[in-house]
Amino acid sequence: MESLAATGNAPVPGRVDAAGNNDGYVCAHPLPDSTCTSFIVTLDLPACPVETIYLYLDNRLSP
Repeated sequence: MESLAATGNAPVPGRVDAAGNNDGYVCAHPLPDSTCTSFIVTLDLPACPVETIYLYLDNRLSP
């Protein structure tokens, strides 16, 4: 989880883990570059704020 936070995506991985089983692990699915491009256009940003945008999920679904 720390390596994902270090890529510029903090504090999202920690929040996802805390809402799940809080074991220090999350799953991260990298989204395509077009996702960042749409954020740039929609939010009128000069560039994508992070290198890769991830969809985070807790590593274990709660029952």
